[in-house]
Amino acid sequence: MNSLHLEEGLKDSLFSDIDVDLFNCYLNNKYKKNHPIWNMIEDAYFKGFWPCGWEGKYPEGKLVVFKLLKEFSMLNFYDCDKNLSENDFNEVEKKLEVSFPSSFKSHYFKWNGGTPNLSCFVNDNIDYDYIEIRDFIPIKYSKQFEDDPDFTLEGRAINEWELNELPRNLIPFAFDWGGNYLCLEKNSWQIIYYVRDVWSENISREANFKKNSIIIAKSFEEFLNCLEENPDD
Repeated sequence: MNSLHLEEGLKDSLFSDIDVDLFNCYLNNKYKKNHPIWNMIEDAYFKGFWPCGWEGKYPEGKLVVFKLLKEFSMLNFYDCDKNLSENDFNEVEKKLEVSFPSSFKSHYFKWNGGTPNLSCFVNDNIDYDYIEIRDFIPIKYSKQFEDDPDFTLEGRAINEWELNELPRNLIPFAFDWGGNYLCLEKNSWQIIYYVRDVWSENISREANFKKNSIIIAKSFEEFLNCLEENPDD
């Protein structure tokens, strides 16, 4: 294992490669291929490494991995909800009229909602020092609220859209400690920090929506890779 520190110009290319890898891992799980190489690659990603080659002649030898970005602990979640099936995802995608990116689906197949052990989002390209994540919102199930659909990702999104409290292009998947949303943008799949505790009566609702929607990551993978340990824990 080696440590990898990326120059800014290489990140887009790397994240594109990761997206392809995760899509293949998703297909491997969906069709129950249980192919050893994709099982190893998926395991490497979830442990915070980038699989970048093979040492030896396959299937002999071993997977070569680099540690992504800077040193950090393995991402994990606790207090997650019930595991999702493919049918669960299909049902939710139909309700929301979307097809989620493979990286998002792979993550939620492993962890449905829950609290991350790496709870601080840090990205030097945004104006915030960091954003402290409270919880990810579970899909379909919510043990804390006896599976009340209003407290699921899809139920919360639909209710917020109907109340005109959230732009219809945003799907909230997590909260910070101020009750603000971390959202997927439905057209680009960028990650939007949607500020809920600031509102101006002097401008239109649409202008408020735009003002309160801040791009913080280009993809869900980039968002996860920017999560770090909370220095106050």
